[in-house]
Amino acid sequence: MASEQGDRDRPWGPDPAGGWSGQLGAGRLWFTGRVGGVSAPPFATLNLSRHVRDLPAAVAENRRRAAIRGAPTADAVWGQLIHGTNVAWLGPEAATGPGPVADGLLTAQAGLTIAMTFADCVPIWLASRAAPVGGLLHAGWRGTVRGIARAGVEALHAGGVPPDSLEAVIGPSIGPCCYEVGSDVVDAVAALDLGPGLVDARRHLDLWEANRRLLHGAGVADERIVVTGLCTACHPEWFFSHRREGGRTGRNGGFWRMDPA
Repeated sequence: MASEQGDRDRPWGPDPAGGWSGQLGAGRLWFTGRVGGVSAPPFATLNLSRHVRDLPAAVAENRRRAAIRGAPTADAVWGQLIHGTNVAWLGPEAATGPGPVADGLLTAQAGLTIAMTFADCVPIWLASRAAPVGGLLHAGWRGTVRGIARAGVEALHAGGVPPDSLEAVIGPSIGPCCYEVGSDVVDAVAALDLGPGLVDARRHLDLWEANRRLLHGAGVADERIVVTGLCTACHPEWFFSHRREGGRTGRNGGFWRMDPA
């Protein structure tokens, strides 16, 4: 499933096993969809989250199956998400399992896997073209307006990675086709002062474009930002969607792993 922008010279492509993967900087990214697991409805079938009241045994089996298909679940450090702007660096001391309370995880540690779960929120992968460092951010509308994209770029810059060395992928998430929002969200987005066109006449919010502009405003070059253009709400055959399924559903998985040095 190629991006609406095309897939030529892009670090993103369909995984033959049914997920999505790509090379970015010195690491690799993955995104798992909903197909190929054992969970029963409403979590059918490859739910990777332990926080949606799915059976623990089913989640464990789903993570095992995802690992067989390539997504590195077994040794992953899982971010504990709160729709905020906290960004944490992970080093060799990071332990497998529940990780920091943070919506951004970064690492320069070869072989370390970062993981988060998604069901409409925006996964944003960042990596340097000049150094072995990168990570993953989680941006729902709250995280977007609070500035998690900018916080991720700033945390990398503080760690010695300049913004103009970064490239980014904005992954599968709810698109402007499906994301109708209320006046409170419209007002919060307007306060960002990112320019026109983020909310249309139907009050549909474009989280992809909002985060693209935030990344660019933080110093990431436009030509280095890939928007995959895959809407989770549009594709029940591929993805879980919190909006489409009324709030009770499974979670897709996003992963980032630094390659061995």
